[in-house]
Amino acid sequence: RAEDRAHACQRADGLRRDLTTTISQGRQRIKDAFVRLRSSLHQKEAQLLAGLEESAQAADGLVGERLAVVEERAGEIWATHVSLSKFDTKGDEVKSLNSYAAARVLMREFLEPLPGVDDGGLAALLDGLQRQLRETMAEQAGAVADFTS
Repeated sequence: RAEDRAHACQRADGLRRDLTTTISQGRQRIKDAFVRLRSSLHQKEAQLLAGLEESAQAADGLVGERLAVVEERAGEIWATHVSLSKFDTKGDEVKSLNSYAAARVLMREFLEPLPGVDDGGLAALLDGLQRQLRETMAEQAGAVADFTS
């Protein structure tokens, strides 16, 4: 019996060592998996931020282009205002008619919608940029969700 007991103790010690080794290996694998997960999440975060930066730069460029058009139009309106204020409508009827015709031509130019600004293009541009940003973020979030699953 003593021999059976000693044999059982040796077997239990061997199983205990195997179990301890298995647990240590499992812990190490989990630690390694978390390191890889952290690294991958940092990479995904960097990609997301880069995508957002690209979207922001594209949006800034488009809005800047539209702003340049609007500023140009504002300058033209000011120049027209100055021109119209210089018209002399006193006295000669021919001079008055010529002033009226010139003012009418100038005003007709400004009654036309400004492409990309007056036709709802700016609102559509902003909506499109918002939609693109939401889609980019959703794709990145989906990629992170897929990765963590």
